[in-house]
Amino acid sequence: MRTSITLASCVILALSVGLSASAKPVDDSPLQESMGSLNSGLRSFRKALKAEAPDQETALAQIVAMQSATQISKVQVPVKAESMSAEDGRALTKGYRMDLIELQRELLKLELLILQEDYKAADASIRRLMEMKKAGHDKYMEDV
Repeated sequence: MRTSITLASCVILALSVGLSASAKPVDDSPLQESMGSLNSGLRSFRKALKAEAPDQETALAQIVAMQSATQISKVQVPVKAESMSAEDGRALTKGYRMDLIELQRELLKLELLILQEDYKAADASIRRLMEMKKAGHDKYMEDV
């Protein structure tokens, strides 16, 4: 169980790093701030569920914070879109927003699973998050 929760935390962290890597490198931009909140929430989330007796209350609070950070992030424009034609950039930004909506849905599912203490089903949610992370990196991170 703890391994699965740790994996979920790592997946979300990796996704947030990928999203912030594709954002403008402005330290105080809304995207940077929300990704910082998401990263902080992930650390606290992982710690809350690592213990012998998981701290469900703290974990749930962190999931809500991650949901809020995702809400802020989804209305941002990935830097990759700025180097495209207007039409292609709009299409990429629309896909980015739709993918973050899917991330929000998955975070809501994870919240419900934690409330239900259904850690076996949480594993399936974690696998889905891992798939989302890879797909997001492939689509939205600029090639270096």
